[in-house]
Amino acid sequence: MLRSRYQVTLFTHRGRPLFTLGLGGASLFLLLAVMLLLSAAAGYQAVRYEQIQVLLQRQDDLLEERRELSRKTLQQSAALRRMESRVAGIVDFNSKLRIMLNIASPDEARYVLAPEQRPGRKEQRLPALTGRNHLRDMRRRLDAVSGTMLQEEARQQHIALAVGRQLENLGTIPVIMPTRGRFSSPFGWRTDPFTGGRRFHKGIDLTARTGTPVRTTANGVVTQVARSASYGLVIVVTHNNTLRTRYAHLSKFAVTEGQRVLRGQIIGYVGNTGRSKAPHLHYEVHQNNKPVNPRNYILQ
Repeated sequence: MLRSRYQVTLFTHRGRPLFTLGLGGASLFLLLAVMLLLSAAAGYQAVRYEQIQVLLQRQDDLLEERRELSRKTLQQSAALRRMESRVAGIVDFNSKLRIMLNIASPDEARYVLAPEQRPGRKEQRLPALTGRNHLRDMRRRLDAVSGTMLQEEARQQHIALAVGRQLENLGTIPVIMPTRGRFSSPFGWRTDPFTGGRRFHKGIDLTARTGTPVRTTANGVVTQVARSASYGLVIVVTHNNTLRTRYAHLSKFAVTEGQRVLRGQIIGYVGNTGRSKAPHLHYEVHQNNKPVNPRNYILQ
């Protein structure tokens, strides 16, 4: 068979011979083998192509799932950040309440002056983490928030008990803003606007237009209505045995000495009298005859 000769003729679609090829048996066998191998290779490539297409589609699906997971993770991170901010606000609010009720710890009373001054109270930002590290960080932060909330629940129960004992005294605690204005000078050491030297500022300044109503921040008795070289027109209200407030640089009085006043009642009007460069209210809170930061008391 391998020594025989064979003739292979190709015909057109009309039956006419196109060309004729003479081959030996061995050559014909080799040609058939090559054609068989080419057919097998073509079939294998077709199968592989289909498999690759399936894998590419799966890869696209996984990438889409990853993008969706990343989007949801970022949303959860943002929600967690908002929760941390709300919890921080609750902590500050509770700390102020505890100071007012005289049940705060020394450290708590020291660092409640302003949220930005509290140890470890820096702005929370989304960390540049991915994958497991990011999820691990979120779990850590969530555990911290949960722990803080449990602590605040216990503190609020303590506050509730203290409120029950001191309910009658709450009306004498100066918790509201004395006027509508913006904070322009804080409590504490500052550069004196007149001398340029260091001087302790016993209260806070609220910039407002002349004639803006000034309201007493708690129930009490007006114990001073006077004019001072430094304070200008000034009013002092005594609220209880430990607390009194001072309102300075007024333009006009609305109360008299000895008059009982209620929280929110108008007692005078913003002015620019005394040692003052522009219309504003100088507001002080004194506890046990010592000036303290009024912002510790303001709940708004």
